[in-house]
Amino acid sequence: MNKKYLVILTFLLIMPLAFAEEVVKVDNINVYVESTNQGSVDKEGGKFKVTQGESIEITLNLKNNWNQSLDVKVEGWIDDIDNGGDLNTDKTKEIIHGDDKTFTLYFFVPDDARERVYDMEFRISYDYNSTSKSYLVDDFFVDVEEDGEKKQQELELFDSFTNMTNTCFAMSQTANNCLTKIGEEDNCKDELSTCKEERGTYNTEKTNCQQTLTDCQSERDSCRSEKNNIEIDRNNRLTRNQCNNLTASEIDIKVKAAEESTRNFFLMILGGIGIAAFLYFKKNKGVTVDDKYYFKK
Repeated sequence: MNKKYLVILTFLLIMPLAFAEEVVKVDNINVYVESTNQGSVDKEGGKFKVTQGESIEITLNLKNNWNQSLDVKVEGWIDDIDNGGDLNTDKTKEIIHGDDKTFTLYFFVPDDARERVYDMEFRISYDYNSTSKSYLVDDFFVDVEEDGEKKQQELELFDSFTNMTNTCFAMSQTANNCLTKIGEEDNCKDELSTCKEERGTYNTEKTNCQQTLTDCQSERDSCRSEKNNIEIDRNNRLTRNQCNNLTASEIDIKVKAAEESTRNFFLMILGGIGIAAFLYFKKNKGVTVDDKYYFKK
């Protein structure tokens, strides 16, 4: 008898738990990739393909089998798809007793998601008899493939970027060359200005040199003229021998002239003395000179 009651009590305890699992039931699950229904997936699970960067839409149709309204929360996630992290989303709705509601969840596959298969799961949660209840709906798999068109675009973009980089590098080189040329032009302008200044200085020095040359030439001509005059004067002068000979001759002539002058002087003195003596002698003899030596009239 005791065993009979124990079995009945156990049955009464187990039945509410079994019935509680069916309070909120999943009637249907549909998966859409870029608005295209994936027929390979239903409420029992399944696998579907998706491309990097595409959107996933999940619709879960849930029915409330309880005799009261329930607030039902549906959570969904894809494991490790976002650089090692999960993609999560959730939706909460009130379902009145005996009614059903559709819960729509959205996922966006990252552009850099790796090519592999990821697990996708759902958790259904609600409060029942002041107790929180939940259960998992799994066996869903997301097969991520690389976007061929996107890859091609990336390759083209990479090529464009490479070409742009090369173009920018070429432009940079051209700009550097232009800046270098501008710098060289500035240097050339400075050098040209310096050359012009030096040319002006050289022209001034050239003019001074030409003037100096003219003065030198004039001085040279003057020197040459003076030289010619000196040569003419020198040619007109006597040589030392000529001078010596001329001096000796003049001395002889002057000596002879002096001797003759002296001799004539003595002769004049002697003549005067003789005349004086003669006159004196005649006077003393009483004969005048006039009487003897002058003719009478």
